[in-house]
Amino acid sequence: MTGKQFAIVGTWMFKPVEKGICVFAYDPETAKMTFIDRYDSTVAAGQQYYDPRRGVVYVVDECDGHPGEIGGGGFARAYKLDPQTGKLSLLNERRVPMTKPSYIWLDGSGDWALVSCHTGRSAVTKVVYLPDGSITSALIYEDAGLVLLKVEADGSLGKVCDVALYDGLTDAPGQVHAHLHSVMGDPKGQIFFSCDKGLDRIYSYKIDRERGRILRMAETKMDYATAPRYMAFHPTLPVLYENNETSNFIFAMAYDPESGALRELCRLPLLDDSKGVSPSDLRVSKDGRFLYCAVRGVDKLVVYALDEKGVPSRIQIADCPGGPRGIWIAPDGRFLLSANNGASEIRAFAIAADGTLADAGAAAQVDYAANVGVYEV
Repeated sequence: MTGKQFAIVGTWMFKPVEKGICVFAYDPETAKMTFIDRYDSTVAAGQQYYDPRRGVVYVVDECDGHPGEIGGGGFARAYKLDPQTGKLSLLNERRVPMTKPSYIWLDGSGDWALVSCHTGRSAVTKVVYLPDGSITSALIYEDAGLVLLKVEADGSLGKVCDVALYDGLTDAPGQVHAHLHSVMGDPKGQIFFSCDKGLDRIYSYKIDRERGRILRMAETKMDYATAPRYMAFHPTLPVLYENNETSNFIFAMAYDPESGALRELCRLPLLDDSKGVSPSDLRVSKDGRFLYCAVRGVDKLVVYALDEKGVPSRIQIADCPGGPRGIWIAPDGRFLLSANNGASEIRAFAIAADGTLADAGAAAQVDYAANVGVYEV
């Protein structure tokens, strides 16, 4: 390892503006970020994942197709990170067979990638001829689900090997059908969970590495119209934490690594007043002592202490103006970084020994910042 640290910022916006992936040199003493380069300005980088074994950054392009195309599916991209300069070089781009891929995660072996696709909410009207000779219409929505891709030896993305499709409609406000918004694996990379904010469910999976197949396990129904969004795992306990895009609660749930079943340990309010609350991202500290959740709408960061069983208790609500969309804890645990999409900045917060946050100012200005990761190479 070189000992250098680089920050990768994915920028996101559905509007046709300059977006892409930005790379910065990261100063662990101050959390300040020095711009190196920007890549692929048409890419709406919904989320990122870094594989330290190969030095490869994976990014989803949350789109329907290439600019100028009509549909066809979104994309996942693999970039090699130069450990000396921080420059990125594109290994390859792989189309996934559904639109708006929103999250990417590698398994413990590094040989398989899972991509969740939440798709749009638009429908196509089709003519239907009924058995009695009458004519009516039917609405057909895009497929939503999870995609399994092979990862090649050099870290490039290989072929699509399997998909797990989800069907069904809902009358939940703002949703019409399945809407898989995230996929994450446990610390060992053996079991995976996906949040479906359309049907208000969390699904669990394993990967059949011999056949290249997604193995569905359990399905957990969450509260109606809460829109499950993201998760974070405790580093040593079989506990995951989950937030909901339209709910003021954060959940702590025990998971069974064999069956994939979830059991609710507790649910806690994020804020005392739920008006305008729209949780986005969440992270657990490497030592498993603290949980952080970003809340858009009201621009807050909520801090929880975790006890020896992984049960949270709220200890702080910190201001984070500018629409916190994605958060990250620096490798040495000294700073939390927030990608503030509305303010187009990365904001730094110093983490005290008791887990609480102190605003350390803007680390960098990045138009439409959506997610950030800091990696020591």
